[in-house]
Amino acid sequence: MPIRKALDEKVVSTVAYVFMILLSIVMLYPLLNVLAVSLSDYTEYVGNPTMIIPSHFTFSAYQRVLSTNLILRGYLNSLFVTVFGTAISITLTVATAYPLSKNKVRGAKYFTFMIVFTMLFHAGMIPTYLLIRSLGLIDSLWALILCQAMTPYNFFIMRANMEHIPDSLEESVKLDGGNALTILTKIVIPLCIPAIVALILFYAVAHWNRFFEAMLYINSRAKWTMALILREIIAENPNLVGEAGELSGTFVYPKSLQNATIIITILPIMLVYPLIQRYFITGIMMGSIKE
Repeated sequence: MPIRKALDEKVVSTVAYVFMILLSIVMLYPLLNVLAVSLSDYTEYVGNPTMIIPSHFTFSAYQRVLSTNLILRGYLNSLFVTVFGTAISITLTVATAYPLSKNKVRGAKYFTFMIVFTMLFHAGMIPTYLLIRSLGLIDSLWALILCQAMTPYNFFIMRANMEHIPDSLEESVKLDGGNALTILTKIVIPLCIPAIVALILFYAVAHWNRFFEAMLYINSRAKWTMALILREIIAENPNLVGEAGELSGTFVYPKSLQNATIIITILPIMLVYPLIQRYFITGIMMGSIKE
């Protein structure tokens, strides 16, 4: 019986590994194909549009994209929205979750219910637009930062992590003369670092990819973010970064320009994620485990 059980476990493990390998290939192939096309010339792309490894590498598309002022401005705009938006979002999330984590304020249940209510019933696009307009934030990058400064889902992750902090730690700080701000900065935040880092990733990805709000609130091309520029290049005008032509004696095909822009757009998130991956699972799971 133990031998049969061990054999069944091996079969299940083998099937699971094969499935995960096939799934990884399916997920990685589009990215590898985009990267390969961005590094290839026109002739090679026409001969093999599904390639994953180009036979002749060329960086002409990246030279053209990185020399375009529109792309550089879009990158700076996206960095501004991501950096300041993430800082404001994580500050609001921590500051809201801490007093509501253990009913530390009067009416904590009421405020928590109001946050839950916004998850179930959103105001809608038109009221939100009217609010942003009344605040004078139309055609301002701050509209992208403040329109979703804190999301309920991230709030509940943060609150669930703070609920696991023993009351005895906070009481010891109070006995030493510490106040609520001291408890938050010296006890709560250090113990919630994995969750905070995970939420920073959530907020950073959301702000970097913020497209729909940018399409609604941003009118000036000089204030376009990379999401708007990428959409324009792929869906509307492939030659937005410059008409395809000679660049150092090399023909730059619009498809290569599109794919090079895609790689440049997703590169920051791809570089940041491995650095904080070890915090990711810990931060998400910590609040879901009840003692």
